[in-house]
Amino acid sequence: MTSPKWSRLLRHTGVVVFLLIVVSMLLYALLRTIPLRIDLSRQQALSLTEQSTQLLEGLSTEVAVTAFLRAGEGDAGLVLGLLREYQRHTSRFKLTVVDPDRDPEHAAVMGVDAYGTLVFESKYGRRDVYLYQLFSQDEQRQTPVFIGEQVLTGVLKALVSFEAPRVDVALFGVERQIQESGFLSFFQALAHDFRELRLVSLDGSVRDPADVMLVVVPSFPLAPEIIARLRSHVESGRDLIVLMDPLRPSEVFADWLSDYGIRVLNGVIMDPSASYFNSVSTVIPNIASHGITQPMRVHQLSMVLPVAGALDISGIKQPVTVSPLLSSSQKSWRSQGPDASIAPGQVTGAFVLGALFENIGKGGRLLLIRDADFLRDEFIAVHGNQDFILNAVSSLLGQYEDVTIRPRLMGGAPLVLTLAQTSWIFLASSVLAPCLFAIVGTFVWWRRRRQRK
Repeated sequence: MTSPKWSRLLRHTGVVVFLLIVVSMLLYALLRTIPLRIDLSRQQALSLTEQSTQLLEGLSTEVAVTAFLRAGEGDAGLVLGLLREYQRHTSRFKLTVVDPDRDPEHAAVMGVDAYGTLVFESKYGRRDVYLYQLFSQDEQRQTPVFIGEQVLTGVLKALVSFEAPRVDVALFGVERQIQESGFLSFFQALAHDFRELRLVSLDGSVRDPADVMLVVVPSFPLAPEIIARLRSHVESGRDLIVLMDPLRPSEVFADWLSDYGIRVLNGVIMDPSASYFNSVSTVIPNIASHGITQPMRVHQLSMVLPVAGALDISGIKQPVTVSPLLSSSQKSWRSQGPDASIAPGQVTGAFVLGALFENIGKGGRLLLIRDADFLRDEFIAVHGNQDFILNAVSSLLGQYEDVTIRPRLMGGAPLVLTLAQTSWIFLASSVLAPCLFAIVGTFVWWRRRRQRK
């Protein structure tokens, strides 16, 4: 027989366990009624941005998504978690997960012959997305980048509307030079966000001009016929984005801009107080508040212009209006001559490096940036360079909610320590910590010995 003491202890323990179970069940039932969700994934890869949630909440067309994923296959769990997050925001996003090994007939019927295929279908068409397309590489940090939300939201935008804005891109007028000239990453970034994207040549007539045309003006002279096409595009009420060579801008193009009171200044801007990696000719510009730049200011994103020129907007002619977007600091100067001389020029002070000109012709808009190299493959991923150009296209199209979605780094940001910091870490871990343990141990030993006496 158990003693009264143990019987009382068992009864009390049983009551406590019973109460804990009841409280836990009530708490669980309460939490199920509260839409509480915590994203513990690295870099919040399973949390949607405001752009995606707005698109999903306003979804007017049902989109069926069939994910052919094998259980435990690489990053399939991450992608599946993201798809379920899309599904959580709207009932019009229908998700079906199929294991192609267990149900090969389903894959054959839908014409899927590769693992990791995501099939998006709506009444406006079908898009297939492959698992590898949801990952990229940050060349600056050599770190994997998850661009799943960028790609999937872009596919959704293309499948929920029959009409889509169109963007024309003219890079030196030759299609094969997209990769040769180092603009491949830029072109692919545009293709992610805009369905109707064309690469056009300005050497011939452009049929059915797009809503926005983006042109990289080379250093070699442009024919008057090309200038006439650009003038016609913007003066007919369309939008034009021009990235100019800063060292030797086309004189014919500069003459056309002078008709609106826009003066293209020769020379390169040097800015030691806002330089990138101590290169005075590589400028981190000041970003003014505007609809194009506001998303960047909110996320505290900067830009890097490898070699930038300047504009003089003091002589703008009515009714053209100007909104300066990018500028150098008050301590900058302009080199004189075509060579990027480091010596200070005759003119110093803040310079306008990029601006938006409105009310040209029948209401056309011209976004003019005095640098094109910031979109090359080696610079487009630096800071907010890609964000700026994608935000600019979206804003000119009137799609302010479609500003670019920042990719998520799959690895942590690299920790860079100075020599002094590494020395302190070594002392703390190898000297101070062992000494502290030794002191505490000695004190405990001395105190116990004293108590015995």
